[in-house]
Amino acid sequence: MLAQNPRKSFPCADLASTLGIHRATCFSILACLAQLGLVERDQLRKTYSLGPELVRLGTAAVDRYPGVSQARLELFGLARLLDVGGLLCVPVGPEFVIVDRVGCEVHAFGVPGAEQVRVPLAPPIGAIFVAWSMQDAIEEWLSRAPATASADDMEAFRRSVTAVRARGYSIGSEVEVKVQLDEILARFRGNDATGRHALALELADLVRTGQLAVDDPVPDANRAIGHLIGPVFDQNSQVIMTFTIFGRPGQINHSNISDYAKPLLEAGARVTDAVDGRWPERSRGARES
Repeated sequence: MLAQNPRKSFPCADLASTLGIHRATCFSILACLAQLGLVERDQLRKTYSLGPELVRLGTAAVDRYPGVSQARLELFGLARLLDVGGLLCVPVGPEFVIVDRVGCEVHAFGVPGAEQVRVPLAPPIGAIFVAWSMQDAIEEWLSRAPATASADDMEAFRRSVTAVRARGYSIGSEVEVKVQLDEILARFRGNDATGRHALALELADLVRTGQLAVDDPVPDANRAIGHLIGPVFDQNSQVIMTFTIFGRPGQINHSNISDYAKPLLEAGARVTDAVDGRWPERSRGARES
C-alpha cells in the first residue's frame, strides 16, 4: 500500500483498516519495518511512509538486470525528445515488471496504471517478449491465454507475434495484424497451427528485411495509436527489456508513427549494444533503416 502511494504517509489505524490487519498487529509490523529502515515513521504526525533502506535495495535489485541503468537514461531521453510518457519493463518468468515510469500523469489505453508494477505475460499482452523466441516459448505464452479465448482469438494472438517480429516493434491499442501475411500463408497447405506459425515467423523475417513484399492496406493516417513498444536484446537475440512510449490522446497516429518509432528503436539499439546484445540478424537491416 505504501509503494502504491509513495508520496503519501499513513497513520497505523488507516493502514490496518484498509488492509484488514488488527491494529496491534499492524503496529508491530510497522515498528519492525521502521527498525530495518524499510518504513519511515514521522514522530510528530505518527504516520508511516516508505523508508530509505528501500533505495539501496532497489538499486541492488536493478543491478541484477544488465542495461537497466542506461535504459532508464534512454527512457527519460525519449520522454524529453518526443514529449511522451514511458515505461521500462523487464520480463521475469510469466510476467513483466515495470522498473521505471516517466510521464505517469498521461494515461494511454492499454498502458498499466501507476498502481501496477507486475503484469502477467499472457495474451493479448506481451507478444513482443516472445516474438523472437523459439516456437515452444511462443506456445507457452499462448497457453496463458484466457480460458474464454476463442479459436479466432488464438489465431489473432499468433498473428500478433508474427506482426511484431516483422515490424520490429509493437503497436499498442490495436490488433497486431497490419502486416498482412494471411494471403501468403494461404498459398501453403496444412492444418497444423504450430507449423503454420513457424512458417509465418520465417516470412516475417523476410518482410522485415524487404526481401518479400506484402500488400498492406493503407490505414487511416489520422487514426490514433495508443502506444509503441520497442525491444532490447541480449547476446542470444532474446528480448530482455522493452521501452513503451505513449502520448496524449491523438498525439501518435499512422501519419507520424515513424517519427516516434525510429527514436524508440535507436534507444533500444544503444542499450542492446551496451549489454553486448545482438539484434536478430534478419532484423538488423530494419533497425538501421
